[in-house]
Amino acid sequence: MSKYDNIETAADLIREVRAHGLSTATEDIVRAQDILGHSTVGDIDFLASGGEKDCYGNAKHDWIQRTLFHVVFACWDLERAVALYNQHVTGYPSQLQEAQGKLRQEMEEHAAAKEMARTYHEELEAKKTTLLLAEYERDELRSEVQKLKAKLYDLMTAGD
Repeated sequence: MSKYDNIETAADLIREVRAHGLSTATEDIVRAQDILGHSTVGDIDFLASGGEKDCYGNAKHDWIQRTLFHVVFACWDLERAVALYNQHVTGYPSQLQEAQGKLRQEMEEHAAAKEMARTYHEELEAKKTTLLLAEYERDELRSEVQKLKAKLYDLMTAGD
């Protein structure tokens, strides 16, 4: 028998815990898990956001949020509780999505730049090969010119 057996909604559970504290008895924690588990996502989100908002968008009753997270961290596994906390308190998921979007864009830009660099590298290698062939031909022609100059000299000096 749990002291939370008469409680049906997460909002009622939060009011009870605020008024009398959270019972750590196993059957009470299990019942609190049941209550949270049978609550809608909208109800949990509403409570995690602190309930009603004032004209500035701030929670009118931040004790609702604090009490909910006290219960959630006692009842849920850490990963799930932290995810809910981050979603409603730190704004972490929106920052994460924004960072992931930027990362995705930068990765696409990096891939495009990498492809362009590869293309330029291939063109450079082709031009290097062309240059080496031209230098080889130039050296061959210089050698041929030297041979012809030597032959001309021999012909010019042979007639004396």
